Amino acid sequence: MAESTAALSTSNLAQQVVNGHQQAGSLFEQYLVSYKTVQAYAESASIDNAPERALKIKTWFEELEANLKDLFEDSTLKIIFDSTLQTFFIKQDHKEAYRFQKLSSGYSSILAVYAHLVTTIQLTEIMPNEIEGVVLIDEIDAHLHVSLQRKIFSFLAKSFPNIQFIVSTHSPFVVSSVNDAVIYDLSKLEQIEDLSMYSYESILEGLFGVSVSSDALNTKIKMLNEETSKPRPDIEKIEQLISELRKNEMNLDSESLFFLESAQLFILKTKAKNKNV
Repeated sequence: MAESTAALSTSNLAQQVVNGHQQAGSLFEQYLVSYKTVQAYAESASIDNAPERALKIKTWFEELEANLKDLFEDSTLKIIFDSTLQTFFIKQDHKEAYRFQKLSSGYSSILAVYAHLVTTIQLTEIMPNEIEGVVLIDEIDAHLHVSLQRKIFSFLAKSFPNIQFIVSTHSPFVVSSVNDAVIYDLSKLEQIEDLSMYSYESILEGLFGVSVSSDALNTKIKMLNEETSKPRPDIEKIEQLISELRKNEMNLDSESLFFLESAQLFILKTKAKNKNV
């Protein structure tokens, strides 16, 4: 993300994005600086004298800050404009103020999408929170940490309340992040109910058809099931598998626990039977 050293016109920055001369993400801070300059001109009685426009921009910055607080899950977050350096800083309690360029790759990816929309919208001279339309985003969860997959959709929806976002994803964290979205399974050509109250494991297995158990766990469970089904089972091998699985019992899913307890019961019955022989 490029550093901002001076205010450029917002329309010039937006035009650079549309023409493909620069990526929108790299222009985000420059855009904020330029927009803050427009606000100052609008507030000045001797320059633009446009109090209504100034109030709209002020409100937009307040909404941006509120959205960033949600995104970062930090109510202390503030975006601070340094007029001397002509740049913005992000300030959080118990942290040193930092530039947008210092954000992690995940946050930078989200702001790149946000910046692209904002700078493109600027050409229409409509406030970002007033623009209407449809935006398509393919693989919205790509390259994002799990914690950010939970946030990106709601962040964009709040920032652009009148835009309809149509996104594709393979992430249960995106699918369950909102409760007012229409979910459509393209593989089955069917609409899915609200999944916001479902566990991530249920969504992975039920919607995406992906097992939540690790390959190593599945292998041990399969071996356990096969061994207890043999006419002459290897009791020592079964006990070894049970011992290995017991070490991680608290992390097992319900199906794996069922097989584990069944194997334990099998051992008890087998030993009792052998004792009575």
